[in-house]
Amino acid sequence: MIVDAVLAALDEFEQQALQESDEQRMRLVEGARVPCFELGRLVVQFACPPELIARLLATLPSFAFLLRPSAVSSGGSRELLLAVLEKCASCLHGSSDLVVARRASAALVRIAMTIPDSLMLIYADLSQLVDGLVGDSRVSSSVKSYLREFQLALIAGATTCSLPERKALAQPIIQPMVQALKSLSLVSLQSPTAFIEFLGLPHLDHALVTGGSPDEETRKRRGQLSATLSTLYICLNRTLGDGEPGLAAVWSDYVDDLAQPLLLLIRCIHALWNPEHWQHLPWQSKEARNRLFGIATDGVSQEEGGVKEARDIQNSLAVLRGHAYRCLGKLAHLPELVRGSEMATSFTGCLFADAPSLTARHWRLLLVEVMRPVLRTVGNWPGHSGTEAVAGFIPVWLAPLFAFCSEQLGSEWAALAQRNSQPVGGDVAEEIARDAALRDWTRAWSQLLSELLLAIMHWVPEATKVEHDFMSSARVSIDHATKPQGNPVLGSWLLRSPDMLAATLTACLSALRFSDTQAVNRVVLLLAALVPSLSLVSVSTLYEPPTPALASTVAGYSSRMDPSMTGSSSGIFAWLASDCTAALVAVLRDPLLIDVQDHVLGCVADMIYFSASIGDRMPASWAFKSVSGVVGDPGKAFREAVGSLLSVSVECLGQIVGESEPKRRRAMLRVAMRGVLAVEKSRMFDKAKPPKPKQEEVLVDGSWSNRSMGRETSVLDNDDHFDLGMLLP
Repeated sequence: MIVDAVLAALDEFEQQALQESDEQRMRLVEGARVPCFELGRLVVQFACPPELIARLLATLPSFAFLLRPSAVSSGGSRELLLAVLEKCASCLHGSSDLVVARRASAALVRIAMTIPDSLMLIYADLSQLVDGLVGDSRVSSSVKSYLREFQLALIAGATTCSLPERKALAQPIIQPMVQALKSLSLVSLQSPTAFIEFLGLPHLDHALVTGGSPDEETRKRRGQLSATLSTLYICLNRTLGDGEPGLAAVWSDYVDDLAQPLLLLIRCIHALWNPEHWQHLPWQSKEARNRLFGIATDGVSQEEGGVKEARDIQNSLAVLRGHAYRCLGKLAHLPELVRGSEMATSFTGCLFADAPSLTARHWRLLLVEVMRPVLRTVGNWPGHSGTEAVAGFIPVWLAPLFAFCSEQLGSEWAALAQRNSQPVGGDVAEEIARDAALRDWTRAWSQLLSELLLAIMHWVPEATKVEHDFMSSARVSIDHATKPQGNPVLGSWLLRSPDMLAATLTACLSALRFSDTQAVNRVVLLLAALVPSLSLVSVSTLYEPPTPALASTVAGYSSRMDPSMTGSSSGIFAWLASDCTAALVAVLRDPLLIDVQDHVLGCVADMIYFSASIGDRMPASWAFKSVSGVVGDPGKAFREAVGSLLSVSVECLGQIVGESEPKRRRAMLRVAMRGVLAVEKSRMFDKAKPPKPKQEEVLVDGSWSNRSMGRETSVLDNDDHFDLGMLLP
């Protein structure tokens, strides 16, 4: 640790000297290099015991400041750099400790990210060293994956490499993975039956019946595919993503060759959970299927060969599924993934081919690892216009996803409520696991909806900001994004797509029906920020702005949404007064969501307050527009519609409109709705407080007390809480 601190201080000292062009400091740094070189040689040559090797490996990247490109030209620096790399390689070569091997590969990646230009000067020697380790059977497959990560991190970070040079250097690393997936897709991914054969399930069925040994050939095939996908994901994760130097231009050449096999693999994995694909197999698959999906059979030893093989297939499927999902999510950083209608069709078919047969854990992983990354990045590519790609790719699968997840989750939560209403019976552990899986799916669904709401909020400012702009007499520029979060391209497209915006908001309200506090709270918090702004923007279109500057401001905000969603009784304004308010009232009535009640009350109170902003608080007079379906003051009509759903009088809502403090608005609404809130119902879930034990009186002879005899010979006798007699047994 002392060595790390000294080297880090010297590195910072050198960086400051370079920024300030301080020659005196640079001479001091050059003088310090000589002893540091000697220290580096001693550290590299030090033969430490196994328990200290991990600490030594963590120290090696600290010598990076000695090995910058300007210093590597000298013989000593070049030798030290090679010695550091060989030291890391020696810990990988035949190491039986996986922790040490992982530390060594991590040290290589850190060095590659710190001094990539220096490593490029010795890339030929370095490539030969890595290829030797990759070809060594004593090095584990996981470590080989990190070695490829080291090479690609080096290529991505090297500023001296042109794009053709990067492609040439990356091609020997990427091409084997692409070729392995293509070969698999041509044979084993053409049908669920072919994939079942690839997994070795026929042999598993035979082994379970006859007690035979596992098939090593099929196990090897599964291991090779798992290693390929693991390497692919590690490399994609390192070289694609937000803020990464990236190899997007390099990976773009392989998008089609990677995406199609991944989609086929995911589709085949999903098909395993559909019983229809098992009915016409030529071998007796019931026992194999039971073992594959974890259905235990009594009287079978857990060490039996067939059982061990089934467990190995289960582990392989979990690895394949997880890495395939993550790789597909990472490829969303490339524009080439979503261009063309074929990819949208393949993506939709992959999701919904066997959707009813998938379990909650499948959907949770799909939402978290595939769909959220796609929504977060699709269209938002630096240097590319992604609006057309979003319009052609997103609605094909997002609209069916809204319908499917809302319906399935609703059915699952209704079934859970039915089970909870009955006496406890059956396997309690299984019920707990099923409940946890459903909650995980629900929370993943709320996270996906949050991505959509954040994308919309990228273009919709807070209601206080909108109100301030409407009160300003000057012309306000609102051409810029208002929030540095969410996918701006996706948010802009949603606001201009009435059908998808309505489907998104409907799905968000539907998610409020599921009695999971964490999931509902996540959606409610975003709605609490978005709904008041939407109410103010939508109601502004029902008035005539009094000045050209205000008319320009209103037009600027309303232009962000499709005209059909504003200025009419069937747009956002009507949705807020009916569907949105009704869904929020349902949350207030749910005793299981008592912890979310304050946020919902604040959301409703702010919606009422800001919807009346233009009619009640603007310094200039805004005249009503002649709009079909809206008679008189739009704000008053809105309050009447909302009040009927809240069971609150319009006069009470008018008092809330006149209160500028958010906390007081929420408190006033709580008092007005005390007959509707689920406060009394929620008390049935409170734990009964045990009664306080009563203290037994101690009967003491009055002669022991001075007070009882009327004598006050002590100060303590004047204290009503002290009696000498109470101290006696």
